[in-house]
Amino acid sequence: MSDKKQKQEFEENDYILQDTPKTKVGATIIIVAVIICIIAIILSGIYFELW
Repeated sequence: MSDKKQKQEFEENDYILQDTPKTKVGATIIIVAVIICIIAIILSGIYFELW
């Protein structure tokens, strides 16, 4: 393998959040789950009259 190709592969694998469909789906699922948790916390606070 040439050094340029090895360097390119290293740079592509060097970071966690790569621009791939799998990453986008995973990030979307996590964001939706966090939003649902925040809404649940707010609603439970309203229900139990903590606010």
